[in-house]
Amino acid sequence: MKKVFTLLAMSLISLATFAVDYLPTPTSGEKYYITIGSSHAGYVTAGDDGAVCTAKVASAEDQAKQTWTCTQAEDGTWTFTLNVDGQTWTLYTNSNSRLAAGTDDNVADNFKAFTLTTSDDEAYSTIQMLETVPDNGQAYANIFGGQKLGNQYGPWSVPDGGSQVYFVDPSEVEIPTWNFDFKTFNASDNSTRYFIEFARTDWRSKVQPPYGDEGLTGSNLVLSVDNDTLIADSVIVGDAAFASKIWHVVSFDAESHAIKLVNENGQYITYKDFETPLVSGNKLFNWNEATSSWVRTNQSGGGEMKAGYMTTTNPDETTLYVFKSNYGSENYAIGDTDDSSSKNFINAWGNIGYHHPMGKWTADDQNCALKFVPIIEVLSADQIPSVPTTGIKTITPATKAADSTVYTVDGRVAGKSLKGLAKGLYIVNGKKVVK
Repeated sequence: MKKVFTLLAMSLISLATFAVDYLPTPTSGEKYYITIGSSHAGYVTAGDDGAVCTAKVASAEDQAKQTWTCTQAEDGTWTFTLNVDGQTWTLYTNSNSRLAAGTDDNVADNFKAFTLTTSDDEAYSTIQMLETVPDNGQAYANIFGGQKLGNQYGPWSVPDGGSQVYFVDPSEVEIPTWNFDFKTFNASDNSTRYFIEFARTDWRSKVQPPYGDEGLTGSNLVLSVDNDTLIADSVIVGDAAFASKIWHVVSFDAESHAIKLVNENGQYITYKDFETPLVSGNKLFNWNEATSSWVRTNQSGGGEMKAGYMTTTNPDETTLYVFKSNYGSENYAIGDTDDSSSKNFINAWGNIGYHHPMGKWTADDQNCALKFVPIIEVLSADQIPSVPTTGIKTITPATKAADSTVYTVDGRVAGKSLKGLAKGLYIVNGKKVVK
């Protein structure tokens, strides 16, 4: 019953928080967020001075580059401007036919007087971003390459879902937050035991069955481990694989963004070559009529995979880093580099889907967005498994006495020394040590 309540509460919160009034036209002289595409994939966001605009979620740091003053001229055309650090930046179409924004030096003679046309049902507008409409009709601002965060805007024809333009009053827009408030593991506090959930829920129509979305976290599949391979998985009551799906934060350094994660099987995340590459294809399972069961294929869920995120029992084999995901509040991307602009972040390969393996891609990709969810928000008290009891009992006295390895109080290896670990209670040489 607890999970039903949680999901219902989350649904009500979502409706109350994210109900946005998308306007088809602006009022001249007023500021708006602008979203292009029927799926409302982010807002038109300027980059550096003179750079192309991309679709990004609203954020405090980008607010000045996302709130456009919309001004209608006497001839009916519109200009869109920003105030960035006291400078006026103007939206324009650059020489590569992409929407860009910048100061007058960058705008120069580029086209910036846009024509807005409202749809017949007055639900949205289109923006003519080229001075003249070519024979193919491709002159209207469109989110290129699909309606996804991070994409640019270029000319396309209408009607097309990617060319629908909406304006949103800033008071309607929620600014997401990322507090990086990860609790280090405490064996007596179940709120420090996490499911790491994929934030995206609309993946089901894009993958092959089985879906695995009837578990306790529904469409939010979680990071798990199949033998030694990181996968997306479901959570069920009395799950025999709980230990593979419950994660502890051993340490987190807010300055460097370095994070050390271990599941309750004692497995740490690393990136390795596969002994047998996975072939291209999105059908991970075949149905076996004889056994009435799903049988795993050697397909990856996407393109060919020669390597992927796997696990190791050696905590020193890898260092992970966690950064905010542009997908929304408290969504994060986890990778093996401290470069947040790299393509090294855990990504559900091909798409989020049941037992899809993990490859690498950019932090802002929707299939990289992860949320740390305490297990107490998913499981009722009687569903919560005990912390595995192997722990410190599995460490031999000789090892405890001699090698100075640092262990958590439940016996997991935390590191070779206390340096870099979060404050807390540890076991060193068989003795409890407070850092």
